[in-house]
Amino acid sequence: MENIPLAEARKERDLGQKDVAAIMDVSVAGVSQIGHGEVGLSEKPVDSAA
Repeated sequence: MENIPLAEARKERDLGQKDVAAIMDVSVAGVSQIGHGEVGLSEKPVDSAA
C-alpha cells in the first residue's frame, strides 16, 4: 500500500475529518493529530472508506 498524506486521501474520497473520525473510531482532533504527524497510526484495512 502506498503512503499518501491523510488529507490527500480524504479529499480523493470526498471525506471530511468528521467522516474519517467516524470510520476510524477516533475524535476529529485525533484525525487532525494523525494528519499532522503528531501521533502514529498502525496499518489496518479500512475497506469501508475505499
